[in-house]
Amino acid sequence: MQQAIDNGSPEDYHLVQLYYSWYAGWFYRQRLHIVNALLGKAKLGRILEIGVGSGIFLKNLLLHAETVTGVDIHHSYKGVQAMLRQENVDLNRVELRTGSIFDIPSPDSSFDAVVCISVLEHFEDPRPALREMKRVLKPEGFLALGFPARTSLTNSLFQALGYHAQDIHPSSHSTILAAINDTLKIEMIRYFPLKLFPMYIACKAR
Repeated sequence: MQQAIDNGSPEDYHLVQLYYSWYAGWFYRQRLHIVNALLGKAKLGRILEIGVGSGIFLKNLLLHAETVTGVDIHHSYKGVQAMLRQENVDLNRVELRTGSIFDIPSPDSSFDAVVCISVLEHFEDPRPALREMKRVLKPEGFLALGFPARTSLTNSLFQALGYHAQDIHPSSHSTILAAINDTLKIEMIRYFPLKLFPMYIACKAR
């Protein structure tokens, strides 16, 4: 995706700019790479992205599905739609909805895959969100989940950016993995950059 967004909200600009910033862009892009690796060469009917945010991953998801639905708490998607048009994305293949991860505005068994990147760490207990994503997943479908690792290194990096990791991410990666194990069956885990020194984790589960 290109960096420019027309008619977007300040949050739209901020989120996209992070992917191209000199201080954090490499990390933000790697998050998408390792989640994308979970999708492999899958050709699916419908994918749901929960926490679609700036929409920067939508174009890539369309390589794996006929249609992609994005859900976020945003009330306006003007910036996202402008960026998709700029990227020559067929908007007939994209549906953008306002909704919560705890009450996804879709019927049961609607999607072949659900993608959720950097959302679960914001909840003290991720299990209700995982159960709701599982509800809208087809029986043969899978979840592709991404979340930051909490280590002394990542804590230091957040502090350098002016954040306290535990304040903005109540759940550690250990808490999230335990919640996934309680709710689903994990099929694959990928670590960035290394399992021994993780900064970000991607997990495929059913």
